[in-house]
Amino acid sequence: MAKILIIDDDKVTLMKLKAMLEQAGHDVVEIEDGIYAEQAITNHKPQLVITDIIMPEQEGIDTVMQISEIHPEIPVIAMSGDQLGVNFLELSKSLGAQESLRKPIDKDELLSAVEKLLGA
Repeated sequence: MAKILIIDDDKVTLMKLKAMLEQAGHDVVEIEDGIYAEQAITNHKPQLVITDIIMPEQEGIDTVMQISEIHPEIPVIAMSGDQLGVNFLELSKSLGAQESLRKPIDKDELLSAVEKLLGA
């Protein structure tokens, strides 16, 4: 299927998303902060990025903007579980994310968004 990069500082979320996506046949690479996104994209060449919005070193909004600018061909799904994240999710879509999801992530909703963006 596709190579997908997941960015989230929460290890439990990374593990759950990785399991969901791998069960669907995807190859998953995970990193714990947006500050490492460019290096991961260069090294792994993902076809899709899923990023958390609230992270310690580089916020997801900055990560979304960076990917949109440098790699406009890579679709991005933004996600957040923080109540403030609702506004950030809308902002992320205006800055380059194609989809947004609220945490906790629903597997069917996730896979639907992934398939939509990958053109499956």
